[in-house]
Amino acid sequence: MENTNVIVRKINPSEIIETEKLSSLAFSWSFDEEAYAKKLQEGNPPTNKGDAYALNKWAAFQEDGSLIGCMTIIPYQMYFDGHILPMSGIGCVCTYPQYRRKRAIRHCFEGAIREMYDTNQTFSFLYPFSQAFYRKFGYEPTAGRIVWNFSMNTIPEYDYPGSFSLYDGKDITEFEKAYKKFAVSYNMMVERDEYDWHRLKDCNPFKTNKQAYLYKNEAGEPSGYFIFEREIINNSAVMNCSEFVFDNFDTLRALLSFARAFRADYSSIQLEAARDLRLEYFCSDYPQSSSHSEIKPMGMIRVVRVDKVLACAKYQGTGSISIEIKDEMLPENSGIWSVTFEDGKATSVSKDSVNKADISMTIQVFSTAITGGCDLSDFTYRTDVKVNNADEIHKVFYHKNSLIVNYF
Repeated sequence: MENTNVIVRKINPSEIIETEKLSSLAFSWSFDEEAYAKKLQEGNPPTNKGDAYALNKWAAFQEDGSLIGCMTIIPYQMYFDGHILPMSGIGCVCTYPQYRRKRAIRHCFEGAIREMYDTNQTFSFLYPFSQAFYRKFGYEPTAGRIVWNFSMNTIPEYDYPGSFSLYDGKDITEFEKAYKKFAVSYNMMVERDEYDWHRLKDCNPFKTNKQAYLYKNEAGEPSGYFIFEREIINNSAVMNCSEFVFDNFDTLRALLSFARAFRADYSSIQLEAARDLRLEYFCSDYPQSSSHSEIKPMGMIRVVRVDKVLACAKYQGTGSISIEIKDEMLPENSGIWSVTFEDGKATSVSKDSVNKADISMTIQVFSTAITGGCDLSDFTYRTDVKVNNADEIHKVFYHKNSLIVNYF
């Protein structure tokens, strides 16, 4: 693909090192070119997703072959309304400073999103440096997450029936089982593979500052876990959890009660949870204590295949709706889509020639709304949505549990 003296394409093996150098410059991490070249030459099996998909990069070049900018596309499998669908994670979006404002990344996104569509990727997700920048490519912020900080002394004691064990750096099978029980309940959670467990595998309480504990319920089944490290925040020692996973509220109570046992060493515990989860009920005297919470962004989502998403979405009850969608980058998504559904499942999805849709929206709004980030009440203050007939909208667009704990 060529765009005004800028050549945009997937990289080849000889260009991997140059893209890694650019990434290290943009994100301020140290890159040992000689060691990396040796690793490539030896052909050892990859140990992380970045290495596994090192060639899965779109890049922009000058006519002389000089690299301008690049981005990495990492394939994932994502939970959505009871299905597991392909999702492209976007990472390492970067440009050499002297080439900025030359639309290199826009051209990369044009090529990448077209490839995603043609290879049946259903969603794409990224963590933005600027929401406004990535909205240009069809991405929209998700519902967000809540970061909770509980004072240890305000966590109630709970006589949990199960048992805890410290991760020993060996088998992760039982952690995988607990994770899956948790992940299936949330849209956007990742169906993990061998590369997605680096946080756990990095835990060694005897060498590092990281610990992980697995909880098994009364029946001896893996039900939850949490991974944490010690951080000093505002001159206080905080048990900062990078992952906090549970299959039900009994397991949640057990995890918090067990964490309370560390109160001699930590003043509080900090964890992330879905925005709709009201964890203040698990803290005594929450308003009067130093416990607090903060809503934070969770990233941006984009629907790549409207047809597949509408076919897999979970609806409320029985009905039908026509949705007009505008997607500037993928014309296949644009148009009026008619959906008929029964008992919560789509029975037909097709493009229609009706003159007026029940609701009109951009691909950005559709992406966050269909995954559960907003509902009919939210549409009233958005200028990029027009509601013509509100009768069935609440059956299609409603708040759903959503969360993602993988970073890329």
